Amino acid sequence: PRTGAIQKARICSISHLKDYDIWVFYQDPRLMDTKFRKTITAFFIGDCQDIIQNVITWRDYLIEQGFKNKDYLFPKINATFTQNGTSTLQLSKDYMKSVGTITAIVKAAFQANNLPYIKPHNFRHTISRLAQKKPDATNILIALAENNGHKNEMAAQIASYGGNYEADQAGLIKSIKLE
Repeated sequence: PRTGAIQKARICSISHLKDYDIWVFYQDPRLMDTKFRKTITAFFIGDCQDIIQNVITWRDYLIEQGFKNKDYLFPKINATFTQNGTSTLQLSKDYMKSVGTITAIVKAAFQANNLPYIKPHNFRHTISRLAQKKPDATNILIALAENNGHKNEMAAQIASYGGNYEADQAGLIKSIKLE
């Protein structure tokens, strides 16, 4: 997803589609910024259980803290002090106003894991290049385009006249093996 969508993502944006056994990041343009104000169902790519579990654990933690479905998935964190002067961090009901803050968090996560920093948008290029090497490259690239929020007339054709495109898209996205 684009950084702007992550910035204003809601707790309800993370869902499990039982019919396809896949997790999604549902981007509702009424609740967050999406490309061309389009509703986007972005499937978690590949079998990345560690990433999915981290997101679910965070979502569940927020719910345990009293956050509701329409609250922000990545709320602003306010630094405050207790009465005895100890520094504390408190989750706010507001969202992080700065996209730069989100980028800095991603960069710090890379550095903490001794990895070179890669801009989040570059993952789109990497996954597309990986998909081009697959036997079913055309269909996977169509599914990825939809996943990234790009209008794709081929997907509309398949959805309208060729059956259940969302099921096909879920299967294709889930089948990508990340290295």
